[in-house]
Amino acid sequence: MLAAQAAADSAVMEDIELLVRLVEIRDVTPPAVSPDGDHVAFSVIEASVETNAYVVTWFVAPTDGSSAPRAVHEGGDLRIQDGFPHAGRAAWS
Repeated sequence: MLAAQAAADSAVMEDIELLVRLVEIRDVTPPAVSPDGDHVAFSVIEASVETNAYVVTWFVAPTDGSSAPRAVHEGGDLRIQDGFPHAGRAAWS
């Protein structure tokens, strides 16, 4: 009986972990290419089950793929449109 309960508990935990992964999907905003064409900026919006909030992280990456995207800022305002969060678009100045 204890083995059956342990197996059931394990299955429930796996289901919960799957649900958390499904909810914490990342959304990548459209990229903005730098004026010289060497870099691209974009943001990633992720729902956090732990904090019950959306987290926005801004990235910059070389367009030639020579290195991984680098996080340059976390945070920013989100607007809700059609029930989904949207970050502002990246822009170069």
